[in-house]
Amino acid sequence: MSSDEKADLSRSVGADETINYREEDFSARCEELTDGYGVDIVIEMVAEENLEKDIDVICPMGKIVVVGTDKGLDSDARFRVQKALLKDAQIRCISMVNLPPLLPEVMRRLSPMLEAGKLKMRVFRVMPLAEANAAHDLIWGGGVMGKLILIP
Repeated sequence: MSSDEKADLSRSVGADETINYREEDFSARCEELTDGYGVDIVIEMVAEENLEKDIDVICPMGKIVVVGTDKGLDSDARFRVQKALLKDAQIRCISMVNLPPLLPEVMRRLSPMLEAGKLKMRVFRVMPLAEANAAHDLIWGGGVMGKLILIP
């Protein structure tokens, strides 16, 4: 989390622990919370800045899921391969660009959970498509907490 407000929101929807990486040593706190074992999974939104640290904090056979970058399409993330090998790390990347052919299956699996109320989405703001540039500015500014929806 990058703010106390985001940490509070995460706890309100079920997070047991949160780490404000701007105020705490992320690696040391992960070690403390897991008694030195490491975390099972890291969902990474800023890989070019954090991938090396993520490998430090995962447990053996741990997973890192890269779902975003901070600098856009031409970002560059580096890590020491040997360190990842010694942990048998799994690094996966998810890109929305590859989602369209998978969307029917994704919806088939998610729809029952949404309908049953098992998944809840927090809508941060709904904006007209004409304000897409402003929406991107909000996202890049890091202030969005939930889904930002553009409508035609």
